[in-house]
Amino acid sequence: ALAQIGPERLPLPQAMERAQAMLVPEASGAEAVYPVDALGPLADAARDLAAGAQVDVAMAGQSLLAAAALVTQSVGSVRSLDGAMKPLALYAMTIANSGDGKDSGDRVALQPVHAFQRAAGKAYLRALAQAAAEKSARKKGDAPGEAAARGAVSTLC
Repeated sequence: ALAQIGPERLPLPQAMERAQAMLVPEASGAEAVYPVDALGPLADAARDLAAGAQVDVAMAGQSLLAAAALVTQSVGSVRSLDGAMKPLALYAMTIANSGDGKDSGDRVALQPVHAFQRAAGKAYLRALAQAAAEKSARKKGDAPGEAAARGAVSTLC
């Protein structure tokens, strides 16, 4: 186990050594099995996605982790191995052959994100049209109206 990292920053060589120790899998002699149970509340969703989309559970887990990271990255920060505060981020790369289902898993996992983006885009266009209408209706010397476009997207959150 690693020692608790306090607010102090580690020198780069120590931080790299610590990261490498965390990333290198333990030698087990057998082929590694994807730790789907380590996904916590996403574990059952990963199994269901794998079965429904007919993809490997590792690919389904990757898709769900990436989608979860996308929707949570704006709500917090983490302390990195060297002690610095960093925004939440997960960089995911899936390497598989063509036809193995990379897009199938991502499409399902990101469906709520895409639905939100479509709704936010429509709300923005409505607010933009309303702001343009208010601007054209305003006469010289009138006080500017409420900035409709500014608050439209925030009502979706």
